[in-house]
Amino acid sequence: MEGCLALLPRRSYNKFGFLCLALFVSAGFILIGIASDLDSKATLQCNPDKTLASDLSARKYIETQCLLKYAQKFHPSLPLHNLLLINFGLVLLFSVIYAYWVKDRVEIFVDTPSATANGVEDGNPLLPSISKAASDPKTYSKSGRFSVFTVYIMHLIFCRIIPLVVFAVFLSTSSNYPVQFDCPWPMETTTSPLANISQRQSMNRTATVDCTYPVGSKKEILVDAVAAINFLTGTLAFIELSFLSWSSWKDHNLLTDLEFCSVYLLKKRKRIRKLIKKIRENISDDIFDLHDDFGEKHLSRRKLEEMYINVIIQHGRENTLASKRKFKDRHETYGVHFKLPSNVVTLKRTKDLFKPASKSSQPPRTIIIVGRPGIGKTMLTKKLLYQWKKLKFWHNKIVMVIQFREFNLAEGRTSLQEMLQHHAYGFNMTLTDCNHIHEFISFMRNKVVLIFDGLDELKVDDKALTGKITVRSHCEVTHVLQIYRQLVKGELLPGITVLTTSRPTAEHIYQKLKFDREVEVLGFHEEQIEKYVGNFCRADKQIHLAIWDSIKQSPELLGLCYIPVNSYIVCLTLKESIEAEGEKNIPKTITELYKRAINILLFRHHREYKK
Repeated sequence: MEGCLALLPRRSYNKFGFLCLALFVSAGFILIGIASDLDSKATLQCNPDKTLASDLSARKYIETQCLLKYAQKFHPSLPLHNLLLINFGLVLLFSVIYAYWVKDRVEIFVDTPSATANGVEDGNPLLPSISKAASDPKTYSKSGRFSVFTVYIMHLIFCRIIPLVVFAVFLSTSSNYPVQFDCPWPMETTTSPLANISQRQSMNRTATVDCTYPVGSKKEILVDAVAAINFLTGTLAFIELSFLSWSSWKDHNLLTDLEFCSVYLLKKRKRIRKLIKKIRENISDDIFDLHDDFGEKHLSRRKLEEMYINVIIQHGRENTLASKRKFKDRHETYGVHFKLPSNVVTLKRTKDLFKPASKSSQPPRTIIIVGRPGIGKTMLTKKLLYQWKKLKFWHNKIVMVIQFREFNLAEGRTSLQEMLQHHAYGFNMTLTDCNHIHEFISFMRNKVVLIFDGLDELKVDDKALTGKITVRSHCEVTHVLQIYRQLVKGELLPGITVLTTSRPTAEHIYQKLKFDREVEVLGFHEEQIEKYVGNFCRADKQIHLAIWDSIKQSPELLGLCYIPVNSYIVCLTLKESIEAEGEKNIPKTITELYKRAINILLFRHHREYKK
């Protein structure tokens, strides 16, 4: 048995499953040895009446016949060691069959050495080598008629729970080994050549012989021990079955070979969590600091959460809704909302972008966020990355922000692997870590969120726009737009979540793609503008009230400030004007505000004119 255990493919089980099987087989090996020893020493000690056995040969004959009678009555099927051999051997046999059945499919996801930049192999990569990855994602979802998950469930039920429980009940109820035994005499056939005539005549009388089975108590203990081991192992298998059923109900991805083999059998979850934690820790906090001019003597840094205000985000496009409305006020023609719109579905929290529209629907996999210049699209992507880093949500996922403008220097050409390894915004990782991230994304696709910022900033020529190139390899170099298209369509890395931000000017690009959710950023309403002014002025309540009074009294200024970047310019200009000339000389018209804003921005920021 131990030899069979050594030949068992260990990766077909996780550590817990293999440990349970190893302990079960080891206990079986020991108990079968004990049972064999007890069976070899099994004797029946009888004390027959002298009239039945007047000499030693007759006494031995009676003991032999009574031992047969004892065995026929209490364990007529097989000797104890044979029963135990079937009990433990059958479970081991079924386990070996299961292990070799799924062996090749599990080994796809086993760690293999991956080359580093210097050509030296890193013997402890986090995930399987990309060289094993097939272009068809179905290779890693389900292979063959049954998934590994299904085979494992069948193995738990038919190879462990049912046979172990059945044998435990059988051994507990059918295998009795009493120490005292009253052997009926005469036996049905008593024709011993050693018996004399007087003995044969005396054996015609009905009698019982008091016998003792010395190893009976030991066998009873042995049977109870085997039944207890069976029940314990069967209970553990049932608990594991219940856990897997509950886990697969909560997360259907566990049904796929990719998730079940990588996370459950090979136990990569802990290492995956370490990788995600390491990525979070290596994202520099500097990218979340706003280093800008807030009307103070010097440029200052402020935390993202100190300045960021949730913008209004609505389902659908504003221009399509606006074309069907009649406007009462002038600001409405420009899509400015002084109050939260009541006739559209708005998203109050950033994580609501990724929630399903209804309980019966699936979460959106592809999302397009459209907004005018300066309305807060890029800041929104930073906010999402910041919330992920601070464990607000997506605890077990990787979030990467990729800015399209980064690819203009290389004429837009890159590969999927290079894009994931070297163009993630804010990532500060070694090359080996980048390789691990790429491998994680390639295999754990359902745990990846790719955020593409600024589709309108990508330089696209007619060839890239009209070309229909199919990217077949992660290393294939082509225009980033071709890679992006296939990511959105699910032809590359199917299962990942893709969020894209863009100005309406890139509609000729994204209108050719189908997104699960399309939303538009509407900017600030009146309450959000007031909150932004307060954040800009910090503790200076007097300046805060003066700026806000100037803005709320002017519909034109309110109409400007619905765009966050305009709120910044207006706050900076009014603060400078109030501090320099007092509240009486603040700009009264939009034209005057523009002129003063240009002067302030020029004198404070242009290297030839500042100071």
